[in-house]
Order: sequence, then structure tokens, then C-alpha cells
Amino acid sequence: MAEQPPYKPSWVDRLMDYMDQSPLPTWVFYVLIYAAIALSLHLALWVSGNAPWGTLVSSAFRDGYVPLVLASLHHLRGVAGRSVDRYAPLVKKRSAELAALRYQMTTMPARTVFWITVVLLVLVPIVTAEAIAAYTSGPSGAVNPLAFALVAPGFLGYVAAFLLIYSSIRRLNLVPKAYALLEDVDIFHQQPLYAFSTLTMRTGGIMIGLLYLVRLLGTLQGVTLNPIDVALSFVIITLGILLFILPLLGLQERLAEAKLAELEKNGLQIKKAQGKMYAALEADRSDDVRMLNTGISSLYKMREQLKDIPTWPWAPGALRNFLSAVLLPMVLWGMQVVLERFLTF
Repeated sequence: MAEQPPYKPSWVDRLMDYMDQSPLPTWVFYVLIYAAIALSLHLALWVSGNAPWGTLVSSAFRDGYVPLVLASLHHLRGVAGRSVDRYAPLVKKRSAELAALRYQMTTMPARTVFWITVVLLVLVPIVTAEAIAAYTSGPSGAVNPLAFALVAPGFLGYVAAFLLIYSSIRRLNLVPKAYALLEDVDIFHQQPLYAFSTLTMRTGGIMIGLLYLVRLLGTLQGVTLNPIDVALSFVIITLGILLFILPLLGLQERLAEAKLAELEKNGLQIKKAQGKMYAALEADRSDDVRMLNTGISSLYKMREQLKDIPTWPWAPGALRNFLSAVLLPMVLWGMQVVLERFLTF
């Protein structure tokens, strides 16, 4: 009998499960979501009288980030599942515990997500009232109820963005728990240990990438950044970098300890071999001296190789590539902000 999951999956997970089980490619669903939101916003403009019936309005096409954020949620859920599967061979004796962690990493609690959705659907119309008025308030200034209902699907973007942050922090908080299931760390077989670095890197990269995209769209639309926007952007970039690094630090410590243990073992063998070398020299056993000299040389060579073994919990070069991908657009964007400020004087 299959073990009952600790909680029911959220409506977002049920939606993604349906997409995964459908014969249609996943991207088709996201295109349809985008088209549905764009059509709904146009209908709101037409119904409220803010645009003539049948005319296309550019602002109604700006919510392309909604399916993009949903797709990011979907993608990271898949990465989390594959990361656990890559890691699983290292903890075969604790497969049940890892299976429970896999469920938590790939599934959000139904109740929590329900209340997050409800709260945001109440708050978003209040916070974005001015923007919504452009779609729902006609020439008379009165809000058209039907137009307001048609604008509501656009709120999904705010819900998805918040859930992306919530699920990312929640998921990455489980990574140290997965590493805690590991009894021994083998510094000579590190590839499976890098499984979760893919997840943390993708999470940080997607969050920062979405920020750059929003800022790019804002620039194309002529939106001027204020100091709060700039500060918030740097906070998100910093958070993205920390989401990549922090969950892996516990493993880095264990790899460093395992490396020190191997160096200690090597040092004891060198000491033991040197003791035998002294005894062979005193007894004038030249054959033993040559053999021991070869062995000691091999031990010292092994020691140098041990020193070169990395203890970072990601593949060599991964951090450099991640920071390059993150910092280069940030530098270019920062230069753009500075030039804009300079040219306005």
C-alpha cells in the first residue's frame, strides 16, 4: 500500500501535473494562457469603453511575464525532482526519507497556496487600483463590474511571482536536509553531490533573469527608474546569488572535512613508511630502501593530488559562469541608469 503524502498538492501543482500528463507540449498551454489574458484585457477595455470594439491596444499585451513566471515555477519543480533523482544513489539506505523530501521539493501545500492566492487576489486590486482603473473605468469614471471581472486573470501574474519566491525559498531550505541524509562524503566521487547545485543555480538565475526582463520591458516602455526601484533590484540580485550559494555551504564544510581526513590518513602513511625507511637504512637493506623510496614518493604525489581536489559543492567553473551571467547584465544596466541620470542634468 502506497504511503499517503504529508499534505495535498496545491492548485498550481495540479495544473502542472495536468500539463505534464497532457499529450500537448507544455509550451502550448503557456501560449494559450498568454492569449487568454491578452484577450481578457482587451475585452475589459472594450466593455468599459476605454477602447473601441475590435481595436488592439499595446498595453493589453504587456502581461507576457505571467506565463513566463508560471513556466519558471514549472521548470524549477522539474529541476528539483531530477536533482533528487541524481542524488538518490548516495542515500539508498534512507530512500523513504529522501522520497518524502522529494515530494516536499516538488509539491507545495494546498492550504498554504490557497490562502496566499486569496490574500493576493484581495490585495492586488487595492495596490494596483490606478492601473486597473485604466481598464475598468469608462468615460464616466464609474467602474464597470464586468470589465473588472475580465481584468482579474491578470492578477495571476502577481500570484505566480509570489509563489515563485515562496516555493524557491521553501525548496532550497530543504537542500541541507537532503545533505543531512548522507552518512559519508566521498571526495573522489563528487559528481552526484553537485545535483542540488543545478537547482540552486537555476533558481537564483531565473529570479535575476526575470528581474532583468521586467526592467528591459520597462525601459522599452519609457519607464524611468526611481531610487527605490534601483535599490530593490540590487536586493533581488543579491537574493538570487545567496539562493545559489547558501543552501550548499553545509556540504562544502563536509567536503572540506572529508578532504582533511584523507590528508591526515595520507600523512600517517607517510610517517609509517618513513619509519620503515629509517629501519631499512640502519640495517643496510638496499632493496627495501629503493622500494620504500618509491612508495614514499607515491604518497607525496598522492598528497599533492589530494590538495588539488576541490571542496566547493558545485562543478568546477560553475560559480564563475553563474556570476558572469549575473553580473555582466547588471553592470550594463547600471551603466545605463548612470548615463540616463547624467544626461538628464
